[in-house]
Amino acid sequence: MSGFVLSVFIILLAFVLVMRIANRIPKTGRHNSAAGEKIEAVLTNENRTAEKAATMKLMDKDGRKYRVKLKADEARLWIKGDTVEILLSENKRIYRVLFNDYFRNNEERIRQHAVQRLEKTVKRGFISTRLVGTQKESLQAFVSSEADSRVIFIFATFMRMIDTYSIVSFFATLLFLIWRSAVKPAFSQMAFPLVVVIIAYLMIYSAVTTCKGLLKKYTK
Repeated sequence: MSGFVLSVFIILLAFVLVMRIANRIPKTGRHNSAAGEKIEAVLTNENRTAEKAATMKLMDKDGRKYRVKLKADEARLWIKGDTVEILLSENKRIYRVLFNDYFRNNEERIRQHAVQRLEKTVKRGFISTRLVGTQKESLQAFVSSEADSRVIFIFATFMRMIDTYSIVSFFATLLFLIWRSAVKPAFSQMAFPLVVVIIAYLMIYSAVTTCKGLLKKYTK
């Protein structure tokens, strides 16, 4: 039993460390001291998920590349090909990407883009629509509500996560049961696969709870 507990502790510790590294925010593109020429750069990538930090990549007219990592609560949906202003110091390595200005000035366009992605993500009969209880009417009410682009992006992200993790969890559980039946491993040997399956189901539960909460808040 002690071996099982130790294995679970190590797995959870590794998970926490990975998440901390993934969400670490470097200073690149965020220098408050940047002052000088204001240039425009084109967004060259997309933000595909709303639940973690994301890196915005840009390129100016001369082909010089820029980047800035946004915190999870800063990262919104952006549109590839749009232009973003950058404050550039004489030292080209010191610059500040004005991403907040971009999000604020283009909120309406970004929201429309988020709605289009939501409509592609949420399909009738999908696992997510069944677990969350999404109906055509409730989805239309959500889109017509005061929910901004970030809220819609979060909802679409978690609905997609529910579908993905539900399929992964089903096959992971099936493989675990087959392996346990065929090999009959010791209890301590089951620690890693069991924790992985449990974490997957907890993530599904968290995503479902988040989506239900957003629907209730913006469609009441």
